[in-house]
Amino acid sequence: MTGIELATITTALTFLGCEAAKGAASEVGKNAWEGVKKLFGWAQEPPPHELPRRIAEKLEAEPQLLPKAHELARSAEHSVAAQMVGGINIGQVNAEKVVVAEKIDKLEMN
Repeated sequence: MTGIELATITTALTFLGCEAAKGAASEVGKNAWEGVKKLFGWAQEPPPHELPRRIAEKLEAEPQLLPKAHELARSAEHSVAAQMVGGINIGQVNAEKVVVAEKIDKLEMN
């Protein structure tokens, strides 16, 4: 699993979990979140601020969960998470002419 794959699914599942916690997720989204909690073996729901760390740690420790976690996120058709990952193939990311910058300073023009 690449860092991009981990970041993408962690973000999607975090949004799904936060939407479910706020009561803003659709019924499908709530069911998907219940599936995620079951997949991860969580007896209690982690606080929203802990979701990114807990999700990433679980997927790093058990990368075989990634396909099922991705499937659950995509199944939440009307949730923010589904919209995020709906068009992304987590298995492969292709990019050309990509620039990565740690810091970008504002250029002021007079």
